[in-house]
Amino acid sequence: MNEPFLDRRELPESEFELAGHIQAKLRDLSCCIVSFEHALALFEESQTKAREKIKAAGDIQFFPFDMTVRTRMVDKDTLFNRASRLQAWAFIAARDAAFQVYHFRATLCSIISNVQSPKKLRR
Repeated sequence: MNEPFLDRRELPESEFELAGHIQAKLRDLSCCIVSFEHALALFEESQTKAREKIKAAGDIQFFPFDMTVRTRMVDKDTLFNRASRLQAWAFIAARDAAFQVYHFRATLCSIISNVQSPKKLRR
């Protein structure tokens, strides 16, 4: 992802440090976007896999006199446990995506407050 670039050549030397700070914050915004995309991908993948495990567990048939019922119950429990773990990963991914939205907003507010002070940077 191409991050925005702040050209400091036309700024007075007294504003170089602030411009460098703003450039770093712009880079942080790009990182937030990439991390948000990764969190969404993890969320979608874990939700899809969890649905597959739940469907597979639901497809197992039980017969009262089947000698393999105990083995099949373990398989079904195992599938549900794996689905539960995958759903927990989806929750973690959703939480991480929400953190990225928060950090994006905080970074943006920081940029705005810094840009509003020097006259040259407003342009």
